[in-house]
Amino acid sequence: MKILLIEDDEGLADLIVDKLTRQKQYIIECSNNGCEGLELAESYEYDIILLDVALPELDGIQVCQQLRDRGNRTPILLLTAHNNITKKVAGLDAGADDYLVKPFDVRELLARIRALSRRGNDILLPVLQWGVLTLDPNNCQVNHKQKPLKLTAKEYSLLELFLRHPQRIFSQSSLIEKIWSWEESPSENAVRTQIKGLRQKLRKAGIDPNMIETIYGLGYRLKKEPLPLQQGTTKKRHKTQSLMMATSVSSSKAVNFRNDTLSAIWQKYQSQYRDRIDLLQEAAIAIKQDTLSIDLQKQAVHTAHTLVGSLGSFGYTQSSQICSEIETILQSYNHKDYKVIDRLDKLLTILLTQINSPPEPILDSDRESMTFGNDEEHMPYSALPPQYKLLIVDDDFPLTQALVSEAITWGIEAQVAGNLSQAREAIAENLPDAILLDLSFPEAHNGGLELLQELNAKQLNIPVIALTARESFADRVEVARLGGKGFLTKPVSPTQAMETVASILEQSNLPDAKILVVDNQKENLNAIADLLLPWGFDVVSLQDAGQFWDVLEQSNPDLIIAQLEMEGVSGIELCQVVRNDPRWCHLPVLIISPHDDIQTIQQICSVGVDDHISFPIIQEELLARIFNRLDKERYRRQLADTDPLTGIANRRASLQRLTRLLRIAQRQDKHWCFVMIDLDDFKQINDNFGHETGDRVLRRLGQLLKQEFRSEDVIARWGGEEFILGLYDMNKDAVISRLREFLAAFRQQEFTTVQEEDCQVTFSAGVAEYPVDGNSLEILYQFADMALYRAKAEGKNQII
Repeated sequence: MKILLIEDDEGLADLIVDKLTRQKQYIIECSNNGCEGLELAESYEYDIILLDVALPELDGIQVCQQLRDRGNRTPILLLTAHNNITKKVAGLDAGADDYLVKPFDVRELLARIRALSRRGNDILLPVLQWGVLTLDPNNCQVNHKQKPLKLTAKEYSLLELFLRHPQRIFSQSSLIEKIWSWEESPSENAVRTQIKGLRQKLRKAGIDPNMIETIYGLGYRLKKEPLPLQQGTTKKRHKTQSLMMATSVSSSKAVNFRNDTLSAIWQKYQSQYRDRIDLLQEAAIAIKQDTLSIDLQKQAVHTAHTLVGSLGSFGYTQSSQICSEIETILQSYNHKDYKVIDRLDKLLTILLTQINSPPEPILDSDRESMTFGNDEEHMPYSALPPQYKLLIVDDDFPLTQALVSEAITWGIEAQVAGNLSQAREAIAENLPDAILLDLSFPEAHNGGLELLQELNAKQLNIPVIALTARESFADRVEVARLGGKGFLTKPVSPTQAMETVASILEQSNLPDAKILVVDNQKENLNAIADLLLPWGFDVVSLQDAGQFWDVLEQSNPDLIIAQLEMEGVSGIELCQVVRNDPRWCHLPVLIISPHDDIQTIQQICSVGVDDHISFPIIQEELLARIFNRLDKERYRRQLADTDPLTGIANRRASLQRLTRLLRIAQRQDKHWCFVMIDLDDFKQINDNFGHETGDRVLRRLGQLLKQEFRSEDVIARWGGEEFILGLYDMNKDAVISRLREFLAAFRQQEFTTVQEEDCQVTFSAGVAEYPVDGNSLEILYQFADMALYRAKAEGKNQII
């Protein structure tokens, strides 16, 4: 249950928060003045508001009146030191639901909160039940077969939410909004972590861990209550699945685990890679003697192609590049060319030397999850629920073993098929949730594209990520045409590959959106709400179109559904009003009409309506049209917020997140650092090597920053060669140390110019820390800018 406490007495506020959070089921957000409290109450959804009467800026009775005038019906409990009838009457007349006089006993406060929650929520049950699992909200006790089940506060809140709404699908975003306070600012990884922790505890208690089931592409939902005869089989079925659960490891240990695993696999198969290089040398000798057969040439090309992906994935980045050049030479060679022969000899000599040396460690982000709230057990960064199944189709056995090991750390069950025939058998036996598909298979004319074509023809809707060392635009187009969801070019680290798989599996397209439905027929409003609510939409129904503008500004919807023909104002006129306002002109509008003739559709389209649906409403069609419009609008917003060259946030989009994180740091008394990064001598790079090389440098720096820092951090390009970071809960020393490590790695990056020359680039950075260097974003920006200027003046290539 989410409670907003608006109280200017910090001591009393802390006491109330302490007592309520001990009850586990309460999530408390605080404000110490009326204006801010009113803003929070209008911006977020709460179950109850605890409101002090004597507040600065705007008193509690005024806050209550304004909320009620704007249609907010959240239960309000007034708190005041005035024990007189006049104040009580004024508060209740303003719309308060109850009144509590200070000083009060906390037990009475809890009792009044429970009473208000029962009054405000018709579906509240004394005891919630799923099979033999019970949750009693009165004492926050969860029992299974009359034995207590210990849960953290977040796990308890999740379980209670699902039990209260057994038919509803909750997206990760909606769970964050309902379970976490806005000050915690968790990522979607935090949701997956808590779901995973809850499932593990359910399993240990003998409960089906997937009672909270994942609805692919949508979110999570409570599984249908089991029948008594099914309980035994459910437990047995999930016993095997539990063996595939990822072991919880800390972020730093996870990085070491990956590198140790890769090193072990490399040692195991190093001799096989030497044998492959021997085959390349055999082909080189045949070229010298002018005896290279077509079969040996094909075999050597395939071997070089395989090594491109494998060696890079094990940390031999330069070796991978060498193999790529060898592949190109072998593919195009058709006569005795002494320059080519000499070049091939040199490449093979370097290649042998390099693979006899230890590989470079695979750089990976620390993946530190920010710790929020008062959870008794903080689960480290993990990834997907373990029921996801990945099929890896690749004939490079050592590489696939590295991918399988990495998949385990992400909680993904991976199966390997060494050729297309094995892949077909695996798919026929058990459909995977995603496929990682190499495109190069000698036995098939079109390689992996052949399998992708078959999947597309059967309309199996399995996300396929292409994995290939063959950088070909034609392949990219064909993969997209056949419905592929991703394209990775070898060499790629196992971590990067699993990040892509996880991203595609968890691609939200979630219906976590607010929809304003306008219709003067109450029956239509109820029918549409019944269709949309089970999918997790927040539906705002409006029967009086005359109140449209007020409700639009209050609800801030993501999409409007309006009836074409209404009394007073038509759906077309509502759309025209929306399109005429700069703030709302991009808002998607869907018109429902009993007419589908050409004249009506032309009239609808001419005013900017995005889509049209006719009566009778078919749920599948309505959902498809809504998802389509929401996807397009999200894509438009993403383009507006993203730097097109680097793929990271732009200045405009980052400013809002920076301000929000700084505000959270101020409230929680945490460190927060603002970093300015500027590439050294970037103008010379553009002048000497061309803007194409400069763009390549900018793009690579953006990619590396995104990989090496947390998803919770703000990473943006502010223009030209200037980048910024906003790092929460890190002091200046830790940030400078981290940036120096990153700079050392970035210096090793080699960029090939148009003139086929290699160049290396450095950057300088300035760091400012809240609250040491300033209390506002503007002051921190100025301090970081001065530190950056000093770094440039003192020789560049450094962090200050």
